[in-house]
Amino acid sequence: MWTQWTRMISEHVAVCGVPLDLDDVNKHMGMSVVQNWTCPKCNQKLKGKNCKWIKTEIVEDGRKWSRPQPELNVRIAKGGHENGINADKVIGLVEGSLGIKMPDKRNYRHTQRKVWDAQEKLFHIRQEENLAKHVADAKQLPEYQPLEFEYNGETHTTNPSTVIMDGGGKKRAFNHRINGDETGFIVTSGVNQRPIALVHSQVSILCQFIFFINYI
Repeated sequence: MWTQWTRMISEHVAVCGVPLDLDDVNKHMGMSVVQNWTCPKCNQKLKGKNCKWIKTEIVEDGRKWSRPQPELNVRIAKGGHENGINADKVIGLVEGSLGIKMPDKRNYRHTQRKVWDAQEKLFHIRQEENLAKHVADAKQLPEYQPLEFEYNGETHTTNPSTVIMDGGGKKRAFNHRINGDETGFIVTSGVNQRPIALVHSQVSILCQFIFFINYI
């Protein structure tokens, strides 16, 4: 953004032959910086921005619609979440140590919740895709045989297949009964090695990003 802005004002100054006057700098929208300039010769108003404004499809709980916001605000919230850095540490590093203006904590957490919602929805989409792929690949195996069973007088069919289960936490588990604080349990397809189920307790939602969202 600043490269385009520098080129634009350079071309304007080259045409008019006079330097631009800085009217004001707006730093009230988180990490977004907006500079307003005026050409003293032709009186044209020029506006420079350090980032784009975007409008996501995710509507935060309690709101009726999604509002445009600086792209940098979304990127810093997404980056902090994906790298396991909480809001206080992100703000302390970027604003406290580097001196770069950040959104206030309340607005940052609003953006953070939208990031969580987006990854949660993508997690469920990817989970359904992996389950469908697991069943389709299992049906292609030479030894595949569907199992039929009756329930409430109706005949049903299930698809037997191999899965790999693993998990752990602070508490010792028996027979894969994973429970307690800070635990995680992952089920992986034994046919194509795609993750097909994930259960966690008091563990960062980043687990979902690692096993599902980032899976290719």
